[in-house]
Amino acid sequence: MRVHIGSDHAGLELKDHLMNWLVDAGHEAVDHGPFVYDAVDDYPVFCLRAAEGVVADRAEGLDSLGVVIG
Repeated sequence: MRVHIGSDHAGLELKDHLMNWLVDAGHEAVDHGPFVYDAVDDYPVFCLRAAEGVVADRAEGLDSLGVVIG
């Protein structure tokens, strides 16, 4: 299963933990950011990227899910 993930700065640590857990469980995890801690990051951008990833996969007939952490 492909899982698209995005978060805000407050969810960065949990996102990184979830990414590792998904990979260890045999899933394909796609990280849409953020990649470093920034207290003024643009949270909606990361949500939109994750959602767009799921939509693109579904359009290609692939089964994928999205997770947003805030």
